[in-house]
Amino acid sequence: MNRSSLDICCKPEYKATYTAGKLPFMNRVSFYLFRQILLSVLFSCLALTIVIWFSQSIKLLALVINNGGTLWSFIKLMLLILPTFLPLVLPLSLMVGALFVYHRMIMESELVVMQASGMGPMTLTMPAFYVGIVVALIGYALSTYIAPIANHELVRLQYQIRDDHSVLLLRTGSFNDIKDGLTFYAHERGHEGQMLGILIHDTRKPEKPVTIMSESGELIHGAHGPQVLVKNGVRQDVDRKTGNLSQLSFDSYMVDLGALDDNFSSRWREPRERMMDELINPSGADATPQTTRRFLAEFHMRMTMPFLAITFVLISCMFILTGSFDRRGITRKIILAAATVIILEAAMLSIVNMIAKHTGFVIGLYLIALAPLPVALHRLSQDKVPRPALKPVAAGG
Repeated sequence: MNRSSLDICCKPEYKATYTAGKLPFMNRVSFYLFRQILLSVLFSCLALTIVIWFSQSIKLLALVINNGGTLWSFIKLMLLILPTFLPLVLPLSLMVGALFVYHRMIMESELVVMQASGMGPMTLTMPAFYVGIVVALIGYALSTYIAPIANHELVRLQYQIRDDHSVLLLRTGSFNDIKDGLTFYAHERGHEGQMLGILIHDTRKPEKPVTIMSESGELIHGAHGPQVLVKNGVRQDVDRKTGNLSQLSFDSYMVDLGALDDNFSSRWREPRERMMDELINPSGADATPQTTRRFLAEFHMRMTMPFLAITFVLISCMFILTGSFDRRGITRKIILAAATVIILEAAMLSIVNMIAKHTGFVIGLYLIALAPLPVALHRLSQDKVPRPALKPVAAGG
């Protein structure tokens, strides 16, 4: 960029080009910044999401494969896990997006042109602040409504995959651990679909293990879960205390596997699966002091975490837009901004765990979310970067 460009951007005619913007509260330059930051946030959020998705996919894929799940089950797990970590990712994505855009514009001297036309640090910050409001609203929608539903459905689907014993029972020629202490084996499958050469070994009661051997059997889906009807076999019980072996021969014997299923409906739901009204007003068995503190920690984390989008973007702008636009010092500013943001988010997550032990730490969440705001706003409003002294360019120069 040359001096004549600065002369042009400072003329009244140039200023008039950005007084009419795309949005009623933005001029054209502000809307340009808003659009650039928003696109950058989307890309950075996508990149962080892919990294987290990949790290989580290994565990979920192992769950599906080990329990004989389907590809569609894996896809649903991957989709359900997305809203559970987005409230944490969005504020960081906004910080990354804002720093990237402002860094690029400093390196390309665009911010120098905008500054020369009369736009101060606070004016340059406002587009990023508007993006922060949008991201915060999305974060609140996710953390207060969508994420609890997704977490509950994610746990339900995991239980469903683990408890689908019928898939394991259909595997022949291998020993299948249906549950801790329960092993099922079928040698092969007959012409009519029945299982042949069945062995069931149950050691859930170590003092009295049970072994069932039969010539054939078939899987039956009953009202209370899967059952195996075994035919022409023997049931052996061993009492380890006395060493006595009892044996029962049978023509047919029903092994009920429904009792093996974890009862999802009666399990205690974790705080992350609860809606906001359940967290603030626990009742019944949830009204214990320890549970109430866990609910309180989850409630206040959902109230403060999305607001970090606004806090983080103002901190980023405070570091990168104040002082002189020195290309050599821009890296140091970015490192300081990123380090501050990471420390604040780590401190917030640590305080959430401390609230479960003592509710007095709740105030710490709001201090982390709100205390940096007046500091950043004061610094942005007070910083006066001197406009470059411009001299008319001689004709023909």
